[in-house]
Amino acid sequence: AFYTGYNSEADFANGIGKLAASVASGGAGAKVIADDIGYFDEPFFQDGILAQAIDAAAAQGVVYFFGRRQRRKFRRHECGVGL
Repeated sequence: AFYTGYNSEADFANGIGKLAASVASGGAGAKVIADDIGYFDEPFFQDGILAQAIDAAAAQGVVYFFGRRQRRKFRRHECGVGL
């Protein structure tokens, strides 16, 4: 299954939910989701709409992989220095 992340953050967060939702409930039933999309205005020190959608998917047992650009951003936040 595929869902684009280029419309908006809110739409992409909704898409993560649709990908993670079970087939019986009208979703894709994804067990693994990967993306390589970053938004310049994502919150840096708190969970934004995408992080909340990813957390909800993970709570359903979905494994989520981020692209390289996003990992750098999260590493910088976690260790407190720019990498």
